[in-house]
Amino acid sequence: MLTCIGIDDEEYNNEYLKHCCSNIPFVKLIATFTEPFAARALLSSGEIDLVFLDFNLIGITAAEFIKELPLTVKVIIVSSEMEGRIRDYDMDIITIVSKPYPCERLLEACKLAAKMQFKKRSKK
Repeated sequence: MLTCIGIDDEEYNNEYLKHCCSNIPFVKLIATFTEPFAARALLSSGEIDLVFLDFNLIGITAAEFIKELPLTVKVIIVSSEMEGRIRDYDMDIITIVSKPYPCERLLEACKLAAKMQFKKRSKK
């Protein structure tokens, strides 16, 4: 089970993320945020495995925000930004899901995250 949060400044994107995640049995989306700083306490709690992160954040760049995350937290970028521009930042992410996306695309990204999580746990 992947315990996740979503961060997107547009609430309708968070609502769509909730809808998609509700149909993925191995994903537990516990919260969404429109401001990245509001998620800091939860992220530092050790409960979160994965963040669905919009590339265009309020008050901080996605690249800066990712650097502040605990090493155990993985990131899937969900953005309408051009993929090439996102990759230029050389961030430590699992994958990029381009908006608008079908729920099936999010499922594929979550499968990648789960595979990485399983490998990490099996190495311990």
